[in-house]
Amino acid sequence: MRFLNYTKKQFLDAQREKRVKSFIIAFVILTVIPSVYLGLQVVQQSIFEQNASVLLEKELTFEKSRIISKSYNFESNPKIIEVSFFGEKVEDMLIANATSKLEDYKLKNVELKIFQG
Repeated sequence: MRFLNYTKKQFLDAQREKRVKSFIIAFVILTVIPSVYLGLQVVQQSIFEQNASVLLEKELTFEKSRIISKSYNFESNPKIIEVSFFGEKVEDMLIANATSKLEDYKLKNVELKIFQG
């Protein structure tokens, strides 16, 4: 209000002015808290998806198999990364290796599901 050069409302009763200010502060707080929470969730989900993409690019890229689809479920517990391959069957040892490296990519409490066809 000060930046817009509005005149300040003059209250005749100081107690009423205090009450109005309290309502305004409560309204602002009730508006800001959910916004901050949602903003943090969006940032955490973006970081999760970026880390998962790096994992797929570095650990699950093979010469004779291609990723045809991938999906990330950030909402579940544990979080889930689903990857579908097309081409030659990817060896279980390579999948186990990628699974063991999840924490190296800051993907804790994550389940890696591989589908091949």
